Amino acid sequence: MSDEFRPDSERDALAALLDVQRKALLRKVEGLSEVDARRVPTASALSLLSLLKHSATWEERWFHGVVAGQPLADGWPEQKSGIPDADFLLGDEDTVDQWLTRYRDACELSRGIVAARELTTPCVRADIWTATFAGCCCTSSKRPPGTWGTPTSSGRPSTAAGACSRSATGFPAIGHDRGDAVQPS
Repeated sequence: MSDEFRPDSERDALAALLDVQRKALLRKVEGLSEVDARRVPTASALSLLSLLKHSATWEERWFHGVVAGQPLADGWPEQKSGIPDADFLLGDEDTVDQWLTRYRDACELSRGIVAARELTTPCVRADIWTATFAGCCCTSSKRPPGTWGTPTSSGRPSTAAGACSRSATGFPAIGHDRGDAVQPS
């Protein structure tokens, strides 16, 4: 196939995977009215705007805060909300345009952070990685805390009984932002 994706490197593959996911979220939200973006079509309390807010928040926290060690406007991780999953909650001040802009800006800065680092370089704030995700089924004992790479030797997070609530992609499920990772048995 002529349109088949063939990355030149692991970096290109990881960057492309992230950008595909980022663009998919943007496509879902762009052009929606405030009412439609806040619509909750399922039994959960999640709307597209709340997912966008969460994604922008964690794009900043992960790449800017953990990977690059930059101070964050919300003071995370030293300051945490006492409200579980606060990054999903919407207030009247939250708008589609605001969160689209913030997400795009955060993604652009993240691309620069990643481009300036080797994949094996430990995160500047590896202490956050360790404290938040220690013992999580998605971390690998085969790599130093806070470094990038394959989650397990199979390339997938463990699905053993008692494992954490992360999705099959290895991305955090709701609750991982509170440091409540499952401890190994």
